[in-house]
Amino acid sequence: IRVKLFSSGGVLLSDVLPKFEHMGTKVADERPYEINPSDRAPVWIYAFGLRGDTEDLEQVRGPMREAFLGVWHGDFEDDGLNALVLRAELTGREVTVIRAVAKYLRQAGIAFSDSYMERTLLAHPDITRLFVEMFAARFDPNRFDRHDMERLETDIEEAIESVQSLDEDRILRAFLSVIGAMLRTNYYRIDERGKPRPYLSFKLDPSKVPTLPLPRPQFEIFVYSPRVQGVHLRG
Repeated sequence: IRVKLFSSGGVLLSDVLPKFEHMGTKVADERPYEINPSDRAPVWIYAFGLRGDTEDLEQVRGPMREAFLGVWHGDFEDDGLNALVLRAELTGREVTVIRAVAKYLRQAGIAFSDSYMERTLLAHPDITRLFVEMFAARFDPNRFDRHDMERLETDIEEAIESVQSLDEDRILRAFLSVIGAMLRTNYYRIDERGKPRPYLSFKLDPSKVPTLPLPRPQFEIFVYSPRVQGVHLRG
């Protein structure tokens, strides 16, 4: 994969390389070019050669660019879940849904670490993509379809049945339970400029999340962004 990064100032490789690697690629080569316009300060073009695993490069070209720039500007978190852009062909915002569920499960006291959940999701990209499709079927106002939602839930349960690791099975079922417990979300709301909210929130029915300790509240709202995360309880 060839990637060009245009910058009005110098860029440190130590700032760039981890972001590419978190997206599931390896940097094979890098070539910087300094451009000296006659009417302004120098600018830079950085040409990177990346190695990554994807079935359709054209399909992920736009999402990969959007995800990298989102991480660069602080809109998306910089972690290994960004490899789902290539492996599961998700967008950066769709990865945020998966990341928010993982953060919620950690606060809910799930017994598995962030890195273990990350490895599990990356090992099963087809199931992870189905999670996002189920989320969209439930809440996208342009797509809401109860029959589609039920079909996706059945497909996910059947796919999880084939997972051999018991721990991975538990992790994937925990993700399914949280998405199934969601009652509403701000994911599809946009502002007057047509931009999405800078944070993701969702309201849940905790009785549908078996991993939550007792006593469980009647409702719970979880808010996530790269800068803050937390639970707001409602009686």
